[in-house]
Amino acid sequence: MGQTVLMGLFWQYIGQVLAFTFRGSVRQTDSWQIVAGGTALPSLALGAIYGLLGRDMPTIEQAEWATYFGYGLITWLAIRFLIAPFFIWKEQHEETAKLRLELSKPEQMIMQRLATHRAKARAKLAAELEDFQTHSFLKSLKRMKKPRRH
Repeated sequence: MGQTVLMGLFWQYIGQVLAFTFRGSVRQTDSWQIVAGGTALPSLALGAIYGLLGRDMPTIEQAEWATYFGYGLITWLAIRFLIAPFFIWKEQHEETAKLRLELSKPEQMIMQRLATHRAKARAKLAAELEDFQTHSFLKSLKRMKKPRRH
């Protein structure tokens, strides 16, 4: 039972990774740069391999450009396949953060109302303390002005 659930989750994960790999890129120019780089990398690698072996590099015919374009496309897909888990995690993390923010809005509204009420209560208390202090001061002045009888 547990093994079938894990396999189901595994295939679901692979499906998400493949869906990310084959969906459209946000920046199409970046995709084409990777494809162009992917076409150059195999030719450089071939040149390095032939150079290390001490052989002459075979000439590449014009008709073989599609092969190198295919190499670039495969490289681009491989890179997207490798980075897919990170971007899937990032999207899920951002969505979770948005949902947490959405859930905390009522709490924030309550805290804001409490803060407003507290500020009004403090202002009222400060005004009442000032009145009390003024009243006490005036009472003490009246006592001082009255002549004392001995």
